[in-house]
Amino acid sequence: DRAHAGAFERAAGGTVFLDELGELPLPMQPKLLRALDRMEYRRVGGESNAPIRARFLAATNRDLVQMVNDGTFRDDLYFRIAVTEIAIPPLRERRDDIPLLARHFVEQLQADGRGEPLDAQTMQALVQHSWPGNVRELKNAVHRVALLGEPPVNPGAKRMSVGAPTDSEGLPFDCERPYKEARDALLALFSARYAQQMLERSNGSVAGAARLAGVDRMTFYRMMKKADE
Repeated sequence: DRAHAGAFERAAGGTVFLDELGELPLPMQPKLLRALDRMEYRRVGGESNAPIRARFLAATNRDLVQMVNDGTFRDDLYFRIAVTEIAIPPLRERRDDIPLLARHFVEQLQADGRGEPLDAQTMQALVQHSWPGNVRELKNAVHRVALLGEPPVNPGAKRMSVGAPTDSEGLPFDCERPYKEARDALLALFSARYAQQMLERSNGSVAGAARLAGVDRMTFYRMMKKADE
């Protein structure tokens, strides 16, 4: 019942960031292609088009070329988007970026009057961690440390290491604990290992891992948190 400025209009003079482009449903792809080809948009309920005065930047953890070959991503949209490509290595391969990113996340918190600076020991632990969830996982860890005072990740331990005894099937259990506690510990271990495998299959993309697991992002984040406990 009133005019509303959409993302393309609000981005005039700036940049439209298309995150997780590989997750765009196939029926939506020709609409984006049309807008990029014509560099025009039309407001919902509008009667005329207006020019788009913005640049576009897209990001994805998916192999779009393979998706084109599989028929799940339009080749014309791919070639329209892929004017210049920049491959960003996973965070574990650019550890020099970790302190810069960690300080940035803390400064964002402190701008709102929250959070404590990270000490050298915490920063070293962050640098040594493998970060299968990449920058999103790092941001969550920094928030836990700066806001809640929780200890940083343990860089010396393997992410899914288990010291509990196992039965003949290789399942860890602790017969010294009550049934419910032992069962809950085993379920938490399964969730952590499962989340790790899904992250590896999706090249560190939380959205992709959640999709493979058949759960929403918040559920998958809870599974990831169990991996750090």
